Amino acid sequence: MKHTLSRTVLLGVAILLLMEFAGLALFFQFDVNQSVMERTVSGVRELLESNAEILNRTIYEIDDRLNHMIVDEQMYALILSMHDQDVVRRMSWQDDMRRIVFSFLSSSSHHSLSYIYDVNILSSDFNYSDTNYFTYKYDEFEQSELYARVNAAPRSGCWIRTESAEAQLSDRMLRFRAGTDSEVPTQVVRVVKRMNLATVFSKESIIVMPRSVPRPYLILSLSPELFISEMADRQITAHSQSVIITRDGDVVCAENSEIDGREMLAAGIGALFGDEPRCLSGTYTVGGESMLVGAHPSCIDGWYYLYLVPITDIVSTSRESSMLFLLIVTLCTLLTLLLIVFFVRRALRPVALLADTAENIAEMRFDANFGASVRETDRILNIMERMNRHIDGLTRDNAELAQREKDASIMMLEMQINPHFLYNSLNKLHISLVNAGQDELAENVLALSQTLRYSVDSRTHVVYLYKDLEQLNQYISAMQSEYDRVFSVYLDVDERLYRSIVPKMLLQPFVENAILHGFRNLTHGGLIRIEGVLNGSVAEYTVCDNGVGLSPEARQALNSSDGRHIGVMNVHRRIQLLFGEEYGVSFPPSASGTEIFIRIPYITERQNP
Repeated sequence: MKHTLSRTVLLGVAILLLMEFAGLALFFQFDVNQSVMERTVSGVRELLESNAEILNRTIYEIDDRLNHMIVDEQMYALILSMHDQDVVRRMSWQDDMRRIVFSFLSSSSHHSLSYIYDVNILSSDFNYSDTNYFTYKYDEFEQSELYARVNAAPRSGCWIRTESAEAQLSDRMLRFRAGTDSEVPTQVVRVVKRMNLATVFSKESIIVMPRSVPRPYLILSLSPELFISEMADRQITAHSQSVIITRDGDVVCAENSEIDGREMLAAGIGALFGDEPRCLSGTYTVGGESMLVGAHPSCIDGWYYLYLVPITDIVSTSRESSMLFLLIVTLCTLLTLLLIVFFVRRALRPVALLADTAENIAEMRFDANFGASVRETDRILNIMERMNRHIDGLTRDNAELAQREKDASIMMLEMQINPHFLYNSLNKLHISLVNAGQDELAENVLALSQTLRYSVDSRTHVVYLYKDLEQLNQYISAMQSEYDRVFSVYLDVDERLYRSIVPKMLLQPFVENAILHGFRNLTHGGLIRIEGVLNGSVAEYTVCDNGVGLSPEARQALNSSDGRHIGVMNVHRRIQLLFGEEYGVSFPPSASGTEIFIRIPYITERQNP
């Protein structure tokens, strides 16, 4: 009876499972290709709409900053000042222009600042370059396609697709390339705008630039990586890729540098281009390979966002999905059969015991040992009680974790609110000081505000050295004014290091230490020397002063974590976290004053160390 009942139950369950498995396999195999294609098309549309929103927002933000800058009152006055004989020779003109440009572009909440190669402002009588990366000659510019396109643009400005700016490389960048034998990127996306057609002042009057003053032009050179960085982490399949293309088949940027836009148009993809702001898709043969292509119009007239998915990837995904499904169903079926065998035999054990008992009674064997068993209900109750205690413990732990997350969120919000309150307060104070005629004090307050914003900005941990030196220069100017120019600063840095990557606020804590501690008893003659040299693949920086020097107690404090020199030691810890234990800050002995030695790797590309 035992064997017959078990075999019957197991055979019936096995037949049912096999029939279910066969039905699911046939249905899935029949439906999988269509389902995968539909999901891929849906994914392409969602991805394109998401990319379009992100990229359009990036473009709008850059365009908005430039539109505000080219009608700024200070920019207007600075350009007019070029025609004043007493002002043209001022050495501060470049610094004033750089401060205005930086104030607009650095205030962007987006990370696009790191992808700006250069900002050029030029007219027939002057040529300004923000980073001295590119140099445009006005006579050549006036005969170029850039000039024709910007003057034909209805909104006094236009975006130019990716193209080479090799001819505009500055002498400094040519020397840099020749000296290091390094690649200097020249493929750029350019924004070209006419400047200062009119300026709206606070009294609601419009002042038009005099006709005697030549109209300047602004050229913003951007790395195409700005657009790629927004799309690189969003891939539907292993070989899918994003492309930005113009209506004429010119590639603005692409993850694959071998993409040929005109070949794509010849394949018929141009049929997806339309004036309606909606996503379209279709299947086309590009480069001999069949691809699913989706297109979405850009906010820039004549640009389109494309996403290409090889059909072979979709078929491969379908095949892999089928194999994975069959494997999972097979394993589940085998596991289910094993569990059924186990539980059926366990469930039929009392029946077998009853049959053995009846057999023993029939054969008069009353002394047989029938065994003992634990009641299933008691076991279930015990298990539920243990589960209840476990769930209760998890509930308490979860409540405690939720409270900690709430406290952390409140603390994070407070940390965000406080700097913004300080920025707004310092900006209001700066305006009040300007109105009161306290120009020098107003400049110090502005420098303090920019230093505070720069130091607490958490969007990036590394910057180009020249950006960090610009911020350090503002800090030094403010401190020299505060300390009545008790000290001076000498800077001698290898030109090759200016475009290298360094941790943010690399040198400022050491300069601050020299001012606050090293020169605390000086009334004049303080000197801070900042030197930077390239030693192979390592950048070495030295900061030394002629102050009071380090006492043994102070040197011990610098090597401890007591919190008194948090800025100095934070630089050391950040360097080691970013680049490794072999780099960092050291304090070599010095006969007089204090000397700080910093070693970091020489990196010229943006990385996440």
